[in-house]
Amino acid sequence: ALLYQPLPKGRRVAILTLGGGLGVVAADSCERLNLEVAPLSPQTIERLNGILPRIWPHNNPVDTIGTLNTIFPTLSALLADRNIDAVLTVTDYTAPEVAEMEEVREELESTSKMMKEYQKPILACSTGLLIRQPRQGDIQTYASVDRAAKVLVRLAEYSEYLSQVKGGKTEP
Repeated sequence: ALLYQPLPKGRRVAILTLGGGLGVVAADSCERLNLEVAPLSPQTIERLNGILPRIWPHNNPVDTIGTLNTIFPTLSALLADRNIDAVLTVTDYTAPEVAEMEEVREELESTSKMMKEYQKPILACSTGLLIRQPRQGDIQTYASVDRAAKVLVRLAEYSEYLSQVKGGKTEP
C-alpha cells in the first residue's frame, strides 16, 4: 500500500459495499482502530441519489444494494467528498472473473487516476472469492475487512508521522 497508495490527509473513511452487513463489519473494524466512519456531505448524498437505487441508506457505509454497475460512479462521488480522506470498498469488482472484463479494467484505470488526483487511498476487500491478483492497477485488494482496515490505519499513522516530522507535508 505504501508503494501504490497516496497517504490519507486524516482518518475519515468512507465505506462502500454491495451489502449492508459487510458495511457494518467494516465500520466496526474501522472504529475499533480509531478510524472515523465519516458523515457524507449533503452534496455527496445528492450526487449518490442520482447513481444508487432510491432505497440506499443515505449514509456511510454506502450500501449499493447489490448493484455492481454503480461501484465506480459511487467511488468517484466519495473521492470528491471533502469529508472523506480514504475509501474502503467491500465488493467483488476485484474478483478475477470480473476484473478480467475490459470495461472493468478501464474503470479501474480511471479510478486509479482519480485516487491520485484527489490524493485519497482506496483499499479493497474481496468478499470471499479467491484473489488471484492482489493488486488491480494501484488499488490493493485484501482477503478480509479487518486486514484492509489495519493497512488503512497504518497509512494514516505514517501520514501523521510525516506531517509532524516534515512540518505538515504528507508526501514522502
